[in-house]
Amino acid sequence: MVTDIVLRRLGAADAAAYRALRLAGLAESPEAFGSDVATEAAAPVETFAERLATVYVAGAFAGGQLVAVAGFRPLEREKTRHRGDLWGVYVAPEARGAGLGRRVVEYALAHARTRVEQVHLAVTAGNAAAVALYEHLGFVRYGTEPHALRVNGRDFDEHLMVLRFP
Repeated sequence: MVTDIVLRRLGAADAAAYRALRLAGLAESPEAFGSDVATEAAAPVETFAERLATVYVAGAFAGGQLVAVAGFRPLEREKTRHRGDLWGVYVAPEARGAGLGRRVVEYALAHARTRVEQVHLAVTAGNAAAVALYEHLGFVRYGTEPHALRVNGRDFDEHLMVLRFP
């Protein structure tokens, strides 16, 4: 049972926990992420601390343990500053089914709303639970990128989705 939930932005002090959860996600669901576990496992915890200092990553803690994350990155070029990307969403298996995916994404989107007018994401087409979550939150699909990722010789399509803030 998932109890005592705390949602907050991750900081450098969370780097070790973030690294462990990220590596677990990359190992469990390599088709869901553009990064690969070997590359990220080779990076020291300091690299993750630097990442957390420069990008927004929301975390959900249950009983003091980091169990879910969602990243947000605003685009920086003049013509695309009104947009940002939701990325790196992952919920640990033991925390699934308790609504933490929705809660951590909503927390990241609350921050995004203060920075941009629309948020984009790419989600593996076969990940029905994630697609349903994003649709529930108001994201709409505007395309599908065929063969977006190749994992162990198998290709995976990604749905491209957008959420426009009112």
